[in-house]
Amino acid sequence: MNRLFSGDLDNYLAPTEYSLDSVSFDCAGSHCTGDGVLKWHPEDGFQITAFVRRRDSSLPPGTTLGIGPGGTLFRENGFVRDSTIRMRGSKSQSSFKRAVTPNVALGLNRSFEVLHTNRLMARLARVIFFSQTIAKSDLEWSGIAIYRKDGSINWPDHVDQEFRVADQKIAANRSESGILCDSNIGHEVVGYEIDENHIEFRWKLAPMRWGKRHTWDWPTAAQCALSVLTGAGICLLQKTIHRSGRNITEVSFRHDSKPWGYYLRLVQTPTLDRNMFLRLTEFFLTGEEDAFVCRNILAQMEEASRQQTWQATELLVSTILEAALKTLDKRPFEPHDRSWKIVQSLDSFRSRCLSDQWTQTCERALEVRARLRHRNAHPDWLFKEGKRRSEPEKINVLQDISFLSQFYGYMILALAGFKDLKPNFL
Repeated sequence: MNRLFSGDLDNYLAPTEYSLDSVSFDCAGSHCTGDGVLKWHPEDGFQITAFVRRRDSSLPPGTTLGIGPGGTLFRENGFVRDSTIRMRGSKSQSSFKRAVTPNVALGLNRSFEVLHTNRLMARLARVIFFSQTIAKSDLEWSGIAIYRKDGSINWPDHVDQEFRVADQKIAANRSESGILCDSNIGHEVVGYEIDENHIEFRWKLAPMRWGKRHTWDWPTAAQCALSVLTGAGICLLQKTIHRSGRNITEVSFRHDSKPWGYYLRLVQTPTLDRNMFLRLTEFFLTGEEDAFVCRNILAQMEEASRQQTWQATELLVSTILEAALKTLDKRPFEPHDRSWKIVQSLDSFRSRCLSDQWTQTCERALEVRARLRHRNAHPDWLFKEGKRRSEPEKINVLQDISFLSQFYGYMILALAGFKDLKPNFL
């Protein structure tokens, strides 16, 4: 059975199969076309099976291909670019008009299979579908996204849902915990819990300020904002944007996320704050270089939460400060270069984004960072896995990680433009 991914959780959780009238991609210098089948299962993701034929060469004559690290293919002047797989749905089904998966690294084994058996079998991390529906003309781009949530969120509102068909009410109202936002710059948002493990957001952006790209990127920006403010494991599964009957849907296969834990919380707030959520989301949409730094802070904090050992978690948390400051200063790592000083860099950041009230807090951040880093940066930490720490040592480590995590949260808020921040730590 095939069905259209349309922002419905039931569709995401249901296995489905699509017949493909057309499949095309480049592989190791050859352009390949054919037809096939695209299968989806929520536990395994997408799998494409296509029978193809090579039409021409996409590399200059005489180009030599070789095998690089990890089975990647390369030619004399660099690596062969990742492929983009383009698909068209069968005319007998109206689920979607076309679909695409960008940046697919086919690698040596799959390339060999394509070139010698004319068959492609691959798992795809995501697929973007393009479809059309009959709809009234609407100049605003709007969207809907589904996330998996691991951990609790204290929502500020209750959202009432009403189910209607042709303006006729067909089901009773249902109230769910959620959030309602409406900014003065054309940003309307509603989010609520679908069930214990999933949340849904709907948004609409006014075209006078926001464009198609902002609408498309909004779910990822909201995910970053939620991660900063809640510490819950937030994972974007599916997003759809639409305007005037045109729909673009991206469906992703994600492994299980996990909550960061209380000691890794960036911002300690009892309830999700509407204003902070909206401002952070808009910052991650438009913040450019500062937002890039903040996204990388989030990524490394998430990676720290996944570690199996305290030593690995401590090391990852401790190195964020140096990486963030060097990136803000545009100072890449150079061997034997001692000109960059973290003390002066953090003091410059404090002067630019915080205030003199943060002087002692910044000094403590440097002390905690050094303590966590130096204790775990030496190679012999790998051999102390079985050594048990005393209870006072464990408490001190937790306090250090919690303090530094909250400090990073304040850094993100400061870079996002929040003023008059006070160094209040739990």
